[in-house]
Amino acid sequence: MPTDGPPLPIPDADPVDAATLESMRVALEAQVHADRGPLAGVRSWPTMRRRAVLSLLIGGLALVATVRGGGSLTMALALDVVAMVLAWVSLRPIYRPTPPAWVEALVPLGSLALLATMGWLTDAGIQTHGSQHLRCFGPGIAIGASTLLVWRVLTGQPTGFQSFAAASAAGVAANAFLAARCALPSAEHVLLGHASVLAVLVALVWVADLLRGRVGGSTR
Repeated sequence: MPTDGPPLPIPDADPVDAATLESMRVALEAQVHADRGPLAGVRSWPTMRRRAVLSLLIGGLALVATVRGGGSLTMALALDVVAMVLAWVSLRPIYRPTPPAWVEALVPLGSLALLATMGWLTDAGIQTHGSQHLRCFGPGIAIGASTLLVWRVLTGQPTGFQSFAAASAAGVAANAFLAARCALPSAEHVLLGHASVLAVLVALVWVADLLRGRVGGSTR
């Protein structure tokens, strides 16, 4: 029902200062320029295609390693499946809600626990030394870093959760390769020569995210 009298005044919206507008414009231009590079077409692929590419790459690692490999094919394939699942998760759509912090921490910690458990189950009490650990750690970190680089090419602006999932996927994939190639049934060797690859990759991603300001609430 209409009422007599003058209309009620509409409150003014909060003004946006020029500095805020300028910072928004600069950020938008930086994002636009970042998406113009040669990798922009790859990053614009549908999520399912990017997931398939990364999963197929990881899935082939254990199979390649079985050629003249002296390790456990069963363990290698099991780790490969875990790595493919983690890779799938690492390329989750950005519109999905970011998982809570405890889930973000659980992914790499759970992956490390899995590797430690497998090392314990296959332990035969064999004494190992540093050079044996390095012989596995070297190729392992090379494979893990290469896998992580491919993931970075396929993603645009990753969140902290995606980065940790990707580092876990790359680390487990490297361990799948090493499990197929290495015949040392030693829990100590699995921890120091194999699982250490995952730990280093996760630590590097964490430092990189800290430097970009994505850890500590900015990704959550």
